[in-house]
Amino acid sequence: MCLKALVFGDIHSETEKVQELADKTSGQAFELVLITGDFTNEGTLKFAEKTISIIEKAFPKARILAIPGNQDSKEIIEFLESKGASLHKKAVEFNGFEFIGIGGGKPVNTFYRINAGELEAKKFFKENYPASGKPVIVLTHTPPSGASIGKTATGIDLGLKALRETIEEKQPLLVICGHVHEAFGEDFIGKTLCINVGPLTHGNAVILELNGFEKPKFERIKF
Repeated sequence: MCLKALVFGDIHSETEKVQELADKTSGQAFELVLITGDFTNEGTLKFAEKTISIIEKAFPKARILAIPGNQDSKEIIEFLESKGASLHKKAVEFNGFEFIGIGGGKPVNTFYRINAGELEAKKFFKENYPASGKPVIVLTHTPPSGASIGKTATGIDLGLKALRETIEEKQPLLVICGHVHEAFGEDFIGKTLCINVGPLTHGNAVILELNGFEKPKFERIKF
């Protein structure tokens, strides 16, 4: 079970950065592209359409799995569904790995277009966490609570408690998130590697290599 993936998110309408990333990684054989949400700033569908179009053209053999961010809209979720690319509130098996995802942001002092509330997230993970025994990769927009990758520059924790509890209980192979731009980096919760990919708007992305239950290998791209 080997898998090579390109991972990015927090595009915030800057689709020219998607094209830059595609150009920078052209020629690489990705089986999968993972997108952590926030295609747009205004919930506008055209930026999600453009992003997916660029990726489909650059990597025609790659499967795309994506979730919405807090800045996205129901229209974008529907578009991802129509493309067979949505992992929002879903679990999908691919190439021997189980992927489970939930998008949106945890409401902190505000409500977003797409929210990820604690009760909703807890219910989702309880009812949908894969039980196949295969390696599990969790894709979320919001980081887990209590982790360095979920704290703002002023120390506010924007992470989901329900996500952290799921990680502590289930110990998935890998958790991938975004949302908190300045907190991009890595952390561990138990044996689970958690990666905040960082915003594509600032030229951040990750190349990920998975091999069964082995510790994931990844390379950060900065451009």
